[in-house]
Amino acid sequence: MLIVCLHLFLLYGLSPIFALTASKNSLKMPKPRPGVEAAVRLSNNILNASTWTAIEHQYKDMLLQKNGMKLFNLDEQCDALAKKWHAYADTPGAHCTCDDLYTVIEWKFAKGKARPMLWKHIRSNDEENVKDASRRAFQALDNVQVDVDDSTSTCSTSSDELNKVLKRALETFSELKGIGPATSSAFLSLYRPDLFAFMDDEVLESFNGERKYTIPAYLKMNDECMARAKELGKGWTTRRIGKTFWSAARISLDDDRLDLTLNSGEIDGKESFSEAKDLESATNKDARMPKQSRNNTSRPNTSAAKKRGLEEDKVEETVSGTSENSIASRMATRKRRI
Repeated sequence: MLIVCLHLFLLYGLSPIFALTASKNSLKMPKPRPGVEAAVRLSNNILNASTWTAIEHQYKDMLLQKNGMKLFNLDEQCDALAKKWHAYADTPGAHCTCDDLYTVIEWKFAKGKARPMLWKHIRSNDEENVKDASRRAFQALDNVQVDVDDSTSTCSTSSDELNKVLKRALETFSELKGIGPATSSAFLSLYRPDLFAFMDDEVLESFNGERKYTIPAYLKMNDECMARAKELGKGWTTRRIGKTFWSAARISLDDDRLDLTLNSGEIDGKESFSEAKDLESATNKDARMPKQSRNNTSRPNTSAAKKRGLEEDKVEETVSGTSENSIASRMATRKRRI
């Protein structure tokens, strides 16, 4: 009788428990990041360089949309840090300070998901440890040579050999408390934009189908970004590809902007960038203006505003493309001892 009762309990009594456990596990599954579908569509449209360029040119606007001037200014500070580190191009002295560490992490939290509980661990790193770990991570990349010609950018090492070097740099930076692969990629993408993309959630999920913040998951995502930079040709870096994917995801969430991943047929690869921007600007109209002020502001002369907008876009193209490409070229051709 006891055996029969035990059998019935195991058969029926535990079913609700298993069902409850399964339900809790399903609730823990993370929801897809909004806009990932647009990033996926863009990845399948590699032959249309005009679309990629038009989307990348809205990156700064998307920063403002995501977190206002705070994120915009932090992004500018990160670019300034990259230039500072590249000033050490002929010596093995590039490194981060604690202030640099805090700046980039604030940028990461403002651009993605903030994790305030990590700050106590991050601030427990002393200055010397930050300098040492960052210097060793940067130095691990100094012997990676990139050959740049008129049409392609290729690494002189094999994919497996390259990923071993990238993995070592990520692991070295992650020695710091509160720092994982995603945060490490933020620093390394600033130092070597030709080799690293930032581990944005939207980019990670668009390639991997899930968000796992591990080095293998990052390397898989980074391989895809690097491959697309190579396919798009000279001027494109791995970091620029990541920024463009993130921008595409954000643009698709704005009802006032044209999602070019849905309308790429309207902008074929034969058109110039100016023509592409004319189409995008004509559709977005006043999308650059903050939403709260659009209804209360009179419209300027359309032709004059359009002309100014195109001039600004050309300036932005020079800044976003040239600065990062010159960095990649300098880093690619130098030879220094570790």
